[in-house]
Amino acid sequence: MATRRAIEADPKHEDSSAEEDRELAALQLSQVEDDALTDATVEGKIVGKNKKKYDYVSLGEEKFRLREKIGALAMFKWSAASELSSEDPRALAAIYALLKSLIHREDWQRFEDYALDEDKEAEELLDVITEALEKISGRPTKQS
Repeated sequence: MATRRAIEADPKHEDSSAEEDRELAALQLSQVEDDALTDATVEGKIVGKNKKKYDYVSLGEEKFRLREKIGALAMFKWSAASELSSEDPRALAAIYALLKSLIHREDWQRFEDYALDEDKEAEELLDVITEALEKISGRPTKQS
């Protein structure tokens, strides 16, 4: 396996370029066990076990993958509850439903457990929703 030092010592590679850095990274990545890639952060995304890149949101020190597609019903409930008091159970149910529709199914239980164990406040959970909706709205749309 080539190392950075070996490449730099080679006279053919005196002028290290971004392309050579990418090649070295690819070589190093090829030597890594598959499970070491789980939840690695690459270019603002998390790489899952399936090596697929996911947008993510942060809650405290933890990162949670976002779903690729958000269900319309949760968004409708969220919209309908926007006029309600934050103490209204219907508003709380809408927040919960939206969070559950935003967080990747495989990460949901970990998200829920973390939020409960760490006594996360409503404001922090609303920040997760805001961050998720910003990332989702920034995704390229597909032509039909």
